[in-house]
Amino acid sequence: MAKSTSNPLSLATLPILGQPLSPVRGILFDKDGTLIDFNSAWIPAGIETAKQLCTLAKLPQCLEDLLAAAGYQGNSLSASSKWACGTTRGLLTHWIETLGLQGRDGLLEECLQFMTEAAQKHSEPVTDLPLLFDELRTQGCQLGVATMDLEQSATTILERFGAREAIDFVCGCDSGYGLKPGPGMALAFCATCGLQPDEILVIGDTPHDLQMGRAAGAGRVVAVASGFSGRDQLELEADYLLESISQLPALLDRLL
Repeated sequence: MAKSTSNPLSLATLPILGQPLSPVRGILFDKDGTLIDFNSAWIPAGIETAKQLCTLAKLPQCLEDLLAAAGYQGNSLSASSKWACGTTRGLLTHWIETLGLQGRDGLLEECLQFMTEAAQKHSEPVTDLPLLFDELRTQGCQLGVATMDLEQSATTILERFGAREAIDFVCGCDSGYGLKPGPGMALAFCATCGLQPDEILVIGDTPHDLQMGRAAGAGRVVAVASGFSGRDQLELEADYLLESISQLPALLDRLL
């Protein structure tokens, strides 16, 4: 869980004067890096999968280069890498093609299942999700999750932490609403929950999350520093920058 600062709410930009904002009636969360600690889940899952592929290709010496090409070097992951911003399917396709394994029937689906299950096994929430979601619903908000992971994977993880029942909408890269930073996932949340775009708050840990919110016309776009994007990068895109989602109820108190 990210450590709070003495000034937990950092204002990045101010609303334009003369344009009052609608009340917040819906909150759309990114998953990895926002609800779930990305490093605890996807780094070990990715390394385990890459090792398996290198062994299959009889190229164990290629592991470090394979990880580096995906943005992972020196025990850190680039915020703009395929691994951080793309889909798991896209990352695995890249690895399989790099190792010359693309002719093996069913390999991509096997690796996708293996890596997804490994990530689920390693996942840890950044805070007590059921408690947070109950508080946000008490404040009158409908809740959604939009992830570049698979929809079923997101649902499974939310169920594991006892948080699925509080969520009104879940979508993933395979749900048919397009990919981030496009607006489709956020607009689908609005359509499902009967909300206008300017009534929702989109919160995430990467520029792609925030750009999705902007593209959809979200009323507020909030960044969290619990992922691996730099603060300077997030402040360029966000209305507010929080240490973690645990500070979201305090922000809503200011906005409501």
